[in-house]
Amino acid sequence: MSYQVARLAPGDSAVARRLFSTMAEVFEEEYERLSDEYLAQLLARDQFWALAATWGEEIVGGLTAHTLPMTRSESREVFIYDIAVRVDHQRRGVGRRLVSHLIRIAKDSGIHDLFVPADDEDAHAIEFYRALGGVASPVTLFTFSRGGPTESAGWSADSPPCRSRARRRCERPRTACRARGGRGHTP
Repeated sequence: MSYQVARLAPGDSAVARRLFSTMAEVFEEEYERLSDEYLAQLLARDQFWALAATWGEEIVGGLTAHTLPMTRSESREVFIYDIAVRVDHQRRGVGRRLVSHLIRIAKDSGIHDLFVPADDEDAHAIEFYRALGGVASPVTLFTFSRGGPTESAGWSADSPPCRSRARRRCERPRTACRARGGRGHTP
């Protein structure tokens, strides 16, 4: 038996639900069960990429990404939002297979540039992306969270703010390279 990676498509809602649940477990986050309608709409979007890594029938990891249209040229780039591999399957090439598969199918779609953020402190993730041929860019990402000075923009003061080092409750890109106790693990 070997690891398999496949992009989810319309009709794969049951697999998507298992994938997103598995990724939430890796990130040690709560998982809100997504409705069938929401999953169907998400998987129908060509701009959304959900890849599942399996070992037999078992989902062991996954990746989500989004296609972004550019304005400097008539082109698109892929933003890798999440990549997660179960701890018991890390260091076995699953993360590499996920990213390599995405690169291959993105190129087949005419997309040649992909990017992924990594926390500066996450040496394992940075090492992982470099090993795949990624080149680091000197960029700082800013997060606008509920409960902060942007309340006038419509976010509720009752909502907790996003904390960058805690498991995030807001929507922020992340890589599952931290397991319980803060030990680093490469996907």
